[in-house]
Amino acid sequence: MVGGNEVINVARRLGIRERLAPYPSLALGSFEINLLDLTAAYAAIANRGYLAEPYFISRVVNPEGQVLLENRPRVQQAVREDVAYMMTSVLEGAIKRGTGIQAARLPGRVAGKTGTTNQFTDAWFIGFTPRITVGVWVGRDLKQSIGRGMTGAEAALPTWIAFMERYLEDQSETVQHEEFPVPGGITFVTVDQRSGLRAGPQCGGTVILEAFPSGREPQDCSAHHHVLLSLPWQQQLAHYEWRPGEPPTTPESVAAAAGRGWEGELPDNFELQLPGENVLGAAEAVPPGAAFGQDASVPAGRPAPPGTARVP
Repeated sequence: MVGGNEVINVARRLGIRERLAPYPSLALGSFEINLLDLTAAYAAIANRGYLAEPYFISRVVNPEGQVLLENRPRVQQAVREDVAYMMTSVLEGAIKRGTGIQAARLPGRVAGKTGTTNQFTDAWFIGFTPRITVGVWVGRDLKQSIGRGMTGAEAALPTWIAFMERYLEDQSETVQHEEFPVPGGITFVTVDQRSGLRAGPQCGGTVILEAFPSGREPQDCSAHHHVLLSLPWQQQLAHYEWRPGEPPTTPESVAAAAGRGWEGELPDNFELQLPGENVLGAAEAVPPGAAFGQDASVPAGRPAPPGTARVP
């Protein structure tokens, strides 16, 4: 667990100047950031981790041709190149199979992310190619809804795509299909999309290519992991690898995450499984129709995020 203060430190290095606080909700985007700062931060990711301070005026020239003012980029390294590339790879995934999939029709390599605030008051899309980073925000002067269902994908992404189509039309084929440069220290691994683990013949399911730090590739996936992921997410807690300093999961937090209001007690049929309890050892814990060694196809509850479940 890196902690909120370290997240804020990285945000500062990426040029975010707005007030931030190390609350857990920081991970959900609970603090507002202006479009210029956010687009500049994404540009640093696209630029292999180097932040170029934005400026509006390149040069001022008088009628005699004398240069009165000239601005040049001030560049500093914000994050390591391998870290920036892995972030780029993740954002490419948001285009290929996420909320930004409408942009997948553009030629070449594209990365980006949608954003939507509560009550549909703001819609965002920030995206980039190896040559350009573009940010789009849709909202009102006052904090008011722009319309029901107006998510980043619905309200902001179409404008971004329209701009990028015109931009790419004027570029050569070489520029249109330019690749993001891959730095040293990166290893590509085919992983099971559901578990986030290394794909294998026993895994089944959809396979995708992901970038990892060399030497920190994921473990092999198996049908066993798929059975675990088919369990209600509360039961998966028993198989989660707790990291040093990570706060333990409490009944209150489980109830909140499950969408239940916490009023001092959980439903009678709810049982919290904490680390050390063998969920998979109990036959009743396995969903009907699922068996070890077979692909589990019976959904049960809400699965944990890919890559969070581990089998000892």
